[in-house]
Amino acid sequence: MVGQNPFAEFLLDLLYPPKCGVCGLLGETALCDTCRKMLKPLGPITIPPNGVIEQVFAVHTYRTAFPVVQALKYRRTTSLGVVMGRELVDLANETGLLQPHSVVVPVPIHERRRFERGFNQAEKLTRAFPAHMVDADLMARTRYTPQQVGLSTRERLDNVAGAFEAEARAQDRDIILVDDVFTSGATARECAKTLRAAGARSVDVLVYAGK
Repeated sequence: MVGQNPFAEFLLDLLYPPKCGVCGLLGETALCDTCRKMLKPLGPITIPPNGVIEQVFAVHTYRTAFPVVQALKYRRTTSLGVVMGRELVDLANETGLLQPHSVVVPVPIHERRRFERGFNQAEKLTRAFPAHMVDADLMARTRYTPQQVGLSTRERLDNVAGAFEAEARAQDRDIILVDDVFTSGATARECAKTLRAAGARSVDVLVYAGK
């Protein structure tokens, strides 16, 4: 096994010094202690009965976690995805949501959006889960839609209606749907509806930030 090269690591630190992905403080991990202390844990989110989603869990409140989500999604600070993903796994284990038979599915984005952003943030979050439990190809977003920001709840539901497809292997599976945020729940509900139509036994939602 080839050992790490201390000099090479020293040069990399000079060129790309480690820093907090939110505040930019040098010499810190992807999320510094100061920014981490600003986060407020959330846990279960109460949702109206809808027949497609079983439960929704969020690691942090949307208000406090907004800077972290924005840094990952729009500033492309992908190092935060590792930190956020680990917290999702911890919450999934603490709540008993993660079971050996669970299938972890990131909310898909349209290929055009992937090209624009360079990655799917939900996929980044699922990389912290055991690889054999993640099925990133179980769902696809088949219709490009405008951003949900600024739309009413009714407009959000209409915006994503019929925008997803699920593979037949969703049949009789217990799905954990992973995303960065849960606000109106329109996207998660449409995904769950699609998965249920494909035969999924249950769909739970796990997000980093929720309200």
